[in-house]
Amino acid sequence: MIFILLVSFLGPSPLFAETKSEPSQPVAPRLVSLERGDKAKVSSEAKKKEVILPEMDPLDEKAEGTLKTLEGEVAGINHYGIAVMYEVDLKAGSSKELWLNFLKETKLSGVSSFSEFGYGDKVSATYKEIKGSQKRVIKSLALIQKKPKEPEAPAEAEPEESGETK
Repeated sequence: MIFILLVSFLGPSPLFAETKSEPSQPVAPRLVSLERGDKAKVSSEAKKKEVILPEMDPLDEKAEGTLKTLEGEVAGINHYGIAVMYEVDLKAGSSKELWLNFLKETKLSGVSSFSEFGYGDKVSATYKEIKGSQKRVIKSLALIQKKPKEPEAPAEAEPEESGETK
């Protein structure tokens, strides 16, 4: 009974409102696409926008934690973070990776910007794991080795036509 009074008093609920199947505005395209063996490909829209990285939270900086170093391969990257694959189990067909968010205070070594990292590059990340939480604050990111370029496959020679038909 009270529910009926509230509904009539407050008007129709947005939960029961009719929804459209198509968005009223077009969905923004992905700014970054990453393909195996390629660097991050940034669309022209992303180049126009300035990426503003967050500053380190002062509480995280003061918080007690353990400084750790992780070495591995870049498994994914975008404007705001990097995934580092640090363990591969070929027998089980699985791998372990860790996502680290970029901060303004992150020190880079071997590159001048985050966009220079590419899929398969070997990197070393130093981060602080905050005690009592699963939060990780990246301190530095170093390029150890760029992924070697794969040799291009030679173009297949087309069979010469001899003019004979079979």
